[in-house]
Order: sequence, then structure tokens, then C-alpha cells
Amino acid sequence: MLALIVAGSACGGTAATSTTNAARPPADATVAVVEFTGGCFMGGPNCSRYEVRGDGSFDLFRLGMGAATAPEVTGRIDPDLVADLYAIAAATDLEALRRRLAPGQCWGCVDGIDTSLTVVVEGATSSFSSIEVSFDLEESLFAAADRMMKALTAAADLPFATG
Repeated sequence: MLALIVAGSACGGTAATSTTNAARPPADATVAVVEFTGGCFMGGPNCSRYEVRGDGSFDLFRLGMGAATAPEVTGRIDPDLVADLYAIAAATDLEALRRRLAPGQCWGCVDGIDTSLTVVVEGATSSFSSIEVSFDLEESLFAAADRMMKALTAAADLPFATG
């Protein structure tokens, strides 16, 4: 599941740097939402959505028909990972980033996983879909999202459910 968040491109970008000294997001505010959809629906409700708050706490939801509306798993990751993503998003012209990214690919069209990333900074929401744009890890926003996602999936992942 995680490997497809890093669908690469040849676009140049800025290198990832630590931003732990930057302004931190509000502890109880949702800072990021990551959804995995597509081939994970094969065999049951196995796609997932992580909702991450500024203090590093998160809820993991199962997506699909018959999935519960309550989180299936709650947990916590290092809040510095969330703060890095927040600070990078706050310092980045996200629309300019969107324009310079290579086109995405529909991984779900071939039983793969599509990823969407939504970041929320001071109430402003910006969403990226791997179907529309390539998640280029040379761009600091996607590098920070990748570090956060690795921590999230290490902390909690969904067991495979059938039908």
C-alpha cells in the first residue's frame, strides 16, 4: 500500500529539510488526510483513510461497502513528522506545486492503489490525487508526507477483510 504513495516523476523540486523549529499546527486540528483507494476494494472493504492531527494522534478508517463509520484504529506518531508536513505546506505555494508536477496515473485502473493527500493549514484545504499528479519525492511536501505515512503504517495498518 505505501509504495504507491511514492509514484515518482522526473520533475525537479526542493529537497526535504527539517522544519521542527517552525510554527506547530494546533494539537487538536486535522492537519492531513490520506486515503488509499482502488484495488484494495478487491475482496472486501480494505481501502483506508488516515486522519492525522497536529499532536500526532490519528484515526484509521476502513473504506468500502459495509465499513463502519467509526475509526477502526486510533494511535499516535511523532508529532514532529506532522509539524514538518504542516510547516512545508504553509511555506509552499501549493497551486504552483500542482502546476509543475507531472501527470498522475490511475493505479486503481489496473488493480493498484490510488492515493489522495489533503493538507489543512490554518483552515485552508488543498488536496492532491495520484490520479491527477505524480507524487514526486523530490518535492519536500511529498517527501514529508511519505515520512509521515511510513510512520502511520508502521503504527497501524488494517488487517485484510473479506466480503
